[in-house]
Amino acid sequence: EVLRDRGIEESYEEIAANDLPLKAEIDTEVEERIGGELEIRGETSKLRGQQTPQSEGFEALEATRERQQVEQLADDTKLNSNQWSGDVWREKYADRQRQFFASREQIKEDFQITFDERKSPPKSVNAAIDTYFDVNVDDERFSLPDGTIDWDRFFDARDTALKPLSPSDRTRVMEWLRKFDTPTVTEFRKAQEVVDEVFETPKYKDLTLEQGEEADRILNEDVPNLQTQALREGIELERTDAVHFIIERGVSDEVGDWLRRRFKKSRSQVVKDILRDRLRAAGVPTDIIRRIVDRPGPKLETLINPERDDILLENQEILAKFYPDILARQLNREQEAGLGESAFAAVQ
Repeated sequence: EVLRDRGIEESYEEIAANDLPLKAEIDTEVEERIGGELEIRGETSKLRGQQTPQSEGFEALEATRERQQVEQLADDTKLNSNQWSGDVWREKYADRQRQFFASREQIKEDFQITFDERKSPPKSVNAAIDTYFDVNVDDERFSLPDGTIDWDRFFDARDTALKPLSPSDRTRVMEWLRKFDTPTVTEFRKAQEVVDEVFETPKYKDLTLEQGEEADRILNEDVPNLQTQALREGIELERTDAVHFIIERGVSDEVGDWLRRRFKKSRSQVVKDILRDRLRAAGVPTDIIRRIVDRPGPKLETLINPERDDILLENQEILAKFYPDILARQLNREQEAGLGESAFAAVQ
C-alpha cells in the first residue's frame, strides 16, 4: 500500500537490494501506519524461524549505530563541559569509527552477510553505501607522520565512495548515513571544513601552497636543526646565516629567491667588529647596535600570509573546541593574546 501510494513500481525486495535509505523511509512510513501489527508479525517470524540471517544482521548493524550514538553523546558531554580537550575527543571519535568498522565485519561474519554475494548492482545506492562503510580509519593512507589521523583524507575517501550517485541520491544517502550523528559530530565536520580551508591557503606571502611547505620546512625544521648543531660545536649561528647555508645546499629556485630577498646575507665578521666599535664610540645604545650590526632577519610572523591568519581568527571558537593544537601552532603569542576567553584558555 505504501509503495502504491508513493508511486513506486519496484517491489520491496528490489528496493532493499538497491536502496537502503529508501527502504528505511518506507519502513518508517509503514511503522507509522501499522507499527503495532508489524511488531507482532516480527516476533512471530522470529519464533517461527522465518527471519533471514541477512535481515537479522542488518538489524544488529542498526542497533550498533544506535548504541554508538549513545556512547558518542556521553563523549560529547565531556567535550562540551571542558572535561576533555578537542584532541582527546577526536581520538575517542576515531576509536568509535574503528569499533564500528570491526562490528560491521563481525556482524557480516556472524550472520553470513557477504556484501559481494548480495550483488548490489554497480552504481546503485547500496553499492555506494557498501564502499562508503568499507573505508577503514586504520588504513595506512590515513595516517599522518605524528601518528594522528588525516581526517581530511578519510572523509574525502568516504565522499569519493558516493560520487557515482546522482546529486539527489547522494543527498538522501548522506541524510541516512548521518541520522545518528550527534550535534557535536555535525559541528566537528564543520570544524574539519575550516581546517581544510586553512591548509589549502598558502602559509607565506608571495608563495604557492607547495612552495610555502618547502619554506616552512626550511625555516621551522632545517634552520633550527642547523643552529643546534652549530651550538654544540661552540658556534652561535644566526638565522640569516643558517638560511643562506641551507640555500647553498640546494632548494628550489623560487623558494631560494624568496628567502634571499627576506634574509639579507649578514656582513663579514671583520666589518661587523669595525661597525660595532664605531657605533659604541658614537654613544649608540647596545640594543640598537645589535639590531644594526647583527641584522637577524625578519620575524617569521611578518612573512605569514594574512589570509590564513584571518581564517584562523574568524573561526577561533570552533577551532579551539576541536583543534586547539592547530591554533597553538599557527598563531604567534601576540595573536594568542587577542583571542576570545574560551579560545585563549584552550590553547594554553
